[in-house]
Amino acid sequence: MNGGLIIRFIIFKCWMQNENMSKNDKSLKEWVDAQTKNIDKDKFLENHLIPDVDLELDNFEEYFEKRKELLIKELKKVLN
Repeated sequence: MNGGLIIRFIIFKCWMQNENMSKNDKSLKEWVDAQTKNIDKDKFLENHLIPDVDLELDNFEEYFEKRKELLIKELKKVLN
């Protein structure tokens, strides 16, 4: 793993910790709705690698599979 990739990973990990703190025990749907109240929701979902599917807990399987696909695609892009 090269140094640049390690730095990017560390920055990403710190950013994720801050993002997770802002959720404050909200459901994913509630958190996304709150975060996108005054901004473009599609862009927000894209930037956070959140699939554009029903974010309710009872739809977790579809969310999980779609998010996995987005994460794999992003990792391939970063690693190549």
